[in-house]
Amino acid sequence: MHWMMLLTTLFPIVLIGALLPTLGRQRRGLLFGVSVPLEFADSTEARSAVWRYRLGTMLLTVFVLALAGGLLVMDEVWTLTAVPTAAILVELLGGMLLWQRERRALRPHAVAVPLVRSADLAATRPLGSIVASAAALLPLVSTALWLRLHWTQIPARWPQHWNAAGVVDGWGTKSPADVYLPLLLGAMVVLLLTGLVAFIGRAPGPQSGQRRLAVPLRGVCADRVAALAARAQSREHAGVALRAAAGDVRCNPLAFVARPALHAHR
Repeated sequence: MHWMMLLTTLFPIVLIGALLPTLGRQRRGLLFGVSVPLEFADSTEARSAVWRYRLGTMLLTVFVLALAGGLLVMDEVWTLTAVPTAAILVELLGGMLLWQRERRALRPHAVAVPLVRSADLAATRPLGSIVASAAALLPLVSTALWLRLHWTQIPARWPQHWNAAGVVDGWGTKSPADVYLPLLLGAMVVLLLTGLVAFIGRAPGPQSGQRRLAVPLRGVCADRVAALAARAQSREHAGVALRAAAGDVRCNPLAFVARPALHAHR
């Protein structure tokens, strides 16, 4: 097997192996899906759990790469699809088992998560994510420029597809459509994903879209809860009033804006 084809086939395994070690510590205070005290997150035990997981995923990736590479050099047709697929499944399953092992070890240190959450409604722009997603266009553009500069070196005909028996059943020709179509399809996929990143960044949540929605409803919801809270004679009744207001269709989308008004009437 040609070394370029070997590297291309093994690349998804390497990519997954590079991503797996990042799944242990999502953020400070959250380890392997377990909410832990902030002081414990920086303790030796927590760092050891993260280190064990990362070491385990790296060793797993090396093992899978060695096994997959050994099978691919056999140069059998079936290995081109069967080996990478099986290797990725083994890698993902092994990473999940390692993650679950550390999760079980950290459960005794879990803390209760408060039921009341807060969110910043300040408008944000996912500019960094959009730029990172659009950066995937650079290899495609570079390849297109290289092909244009070396157009005379492109053969007039080349194999494009092989059947299950390893026999060529599809050919490409030296034409802009055959040469640049794969790059164009790749660019379309990148642009689609970049558009999704931009859309998700403006979806309901701590984004400008929800902030615009909050402006006309803020006064309606606050007045509604204030009127209900004013009738409450105790802290328990105030809680009932808040739950009743949350069920109101006018207040439910943005019930959180009513909390200052409710606390003001307790």
